[in-house]
Amino acid sequence: MWEKHGRLAWKSLIEPCIPLAQLSYVNPLLAQRLVVWSPLMIASNKKRDEDVVDTKQTPNTSRGLHQQEKEGDIVGQSLGTIYAPDGKILVEGDPVKQPALAATLQKIADDPSSFYLGSIADDLVADIQANGGIITKEDMQYFWNPTTTGERGGVREPDPLSMWYAGYELIGASPPISGGSCTALSLNLLEPFNFGVLGNKSSLAQHYLIESWKWAFADRSALGDPLFVNCSDGTLFPSAPS
Repeated sequence: MWEKHGRLAWKSLIEPCIPLAQLSYVNPLLAQRLVVWSPLMIASNKKRDEDVVDTKQTPNTSRGLHQQEKEGDIVGQSLGTIYAPDGKILVEGDPVKQPALAATLQKIADDPSSFYLGSIADDLVADIQANGGIITKEDMQYFWNPTTTGERGGVREPDPLSMWYAGYELIGASPPISGGSCTALSLNLLEPFNFGVLGNKSSLAQHYLIESWKWAFADRSALGDPLFVNCSDGTLFPSAPS
């Protein structure tokens, strides 16, 4: 995308972030969130050298729960390394140091292909696979290697999703991103109701909004990458006004 649409020098986009990764400080909002995250980080730090739950020995009925516990361990360890480096949660004003992130950003600034082909890609794939993921080096390479037309192999620019509500056309992201599709379905369900009369703060209006979002996000599970999943079901999207 930068090769096609970018105007600024590549390094000028990345290098300003590097000093922030090397040293920043806990602001009031982050301090509040760290308090919420602290049990996860502290517990995960204590388990860092222990094996995670062996889901293969767990009955299928409990598999989802134990998978969530495993994911919580992974997230907690990642956050704890940064925000509880000595087993104590950082507080407002404390310095935050992320030398590994700074080094990664510097590599990307010097050579953007390193994210897809170099040591960053190797580390990323190894970490994902170590935690049960399926991304491979070939997957990473797919998004960098040029095609016969000179474009990046796995990079696609699909047409945006067009939807209609109350006579207005709205434009959103198309699959595999689900935001546009969920918005379209939600608006389709809300079309019969007059929010100008209801008022958007009324309990009935709030009920309609919540129910439309519930339906939209339930149907989101049917979406996917259009290369592999049929996402062209016209019932999802409002039609243009006649």
